[in-house]
Amino acid sequence: MSQIISIDEIKNGMVLAEDIKNKYGQLLISAETVLNEKHVRLLKTWGVSVVSIVGEGEEELVITEEERENKKVEILKEIGWKPENKFEEDLINMAAEHKLEQIKFYDRKRTNT
Repeated sequence: MSQIISIDEIKNGMVLAEDIKNKYGQLLISAETVLNEKHVRLLKTWGVSVVSIVGEGEEELVITEEERENKKVEILKEIGWKPENKFEEDLINMAAEHKLEQIKFYDRKRTNT
């Protein structure tokens, strides 16, 4: 099970659950890396705000298909652009997923404080 946390909450020894790539798709840090301060500096440099870490007993963020589709429509309206191929469609899907993960992360953080 993984948990999405702010990079400011990373502690030495936490394990990354998913690959982290920059906006060009280049791998910054691979999944299963044991994180340390050097990694946090790298993530801040690249503007990464949240990461998925391996966690035990933590509630996983669940995103429904309806939420995903609604966010996708919202993003397409916002940018005024329509995907013309599978790669562009994947890009919109990834943006919707990322946005929903951030929203749910901050909603959960607010309810836990």
